[in-house]
Amino acid sequence: MTDHDLMYRPRTHEDTPALLALFQRVFGHQAEPAWWHWKYQDAALPLTLGQVAQTPAGALVAHVGLYGWPARLPDGLQVLAQVCDVMVDGPVRGGLKGGVYDALMAGFCAQVQQRHPQALTFGFPGNRSLPLGRRLGFYHPWYEVLDQELPALTPPRRPTWHRLEAIPMSDQALDQVAAQAAGATGHGLIHSPAYLDWRYRRHPARHYRLCRLETPLGGRGWCMVQALPDHLRVMEWWGREPDLPRLLTLVRHQAAREGLPVVRYWAPPASTVTTGSTALPTGATVVEMTCAPRPRLQGGIWPRLQPGDADIY
Repeated sequence: MTDHDLMYRPRTHEDTPALLALFQRVFGHQAEPAWWHWKYQDAALPLTLGQVAQTPAGALVAHVGLYGWPARLPDGLQVLAQVCDVMVDGPVRGGLKGGVYDALMAGFCAQVQQRHPQALTFGFPGNRSLPLGRRLGFYHPWYEVLDQELPALTPPRRPTWHRLEAIPMSDQALDQVAAQAAGATGHGLIHSPAYLDWRYRRHPARHYRLCRLETPLGGRGWCMVQALPDHLRVMEWWGREPDLPRLLTLVRHQAAREGLPVVRYWAPPASTVTTGSTALPTGATVVEMTCAPRPRLQGGIWPRLQPGDADIY
């Protein structure tokens, strides 16, 4: 069978069992149905679509998916949509131009342009897939993703004026975070209560903690953290740029309390990098998926993205 024998079509809900099996074959580990539903079929999602390749016998052998949320972009309020789960079964993978991957992405981009022409599509390809996507003309790199790593810091014995307080993810708390996020400048996803609920509170495979930076003058910012086996990860923070070093110091204190050696966070281009941090390559690059006739964003005017924006796996 050649790639010319395949049929390319939009993904449907009925494809889920076959796509979970394809995921297992391509990536070597299992994807849970609840996770797939959360990412592609949740009622809260404003935008979701996918493209599949199907054999004459009905087997699904390739897939590319997308979900999106409203965002502030340089060309106005539109949609920022993440491309994910690009997978082609080994027996039909073939070459580049004219192969399954080429046809799959061409059909996918046509579907995006037809159904959601306002969407700016992006992704986080790794070092292995980035050259392939660039050769095919689908990836326009924005910047390399770097972790900033800080060692855990022993908390002072005496109480300080500033503290990091864990806050339950209630509706009221998410409303307050969304209000703080609404005052931020720059480009990126709009962190509405609905988005925060979907992304963090209802993620089926992750556990996050919402924390508030408290000062003598009241709350000054928020952050979402995740405890991983070897570090404490700042998934996202909302507040004034000058308050980030103070917040990171308090997160470092918390890492020491939990016996974790380091704290990691992202510092996007033109953002604050804390003194004493070490930059670590993540192996990923933020790219625009060039589903539009030409790349829409160039010259460093890119959305602000944080680990929470990529934590969909």
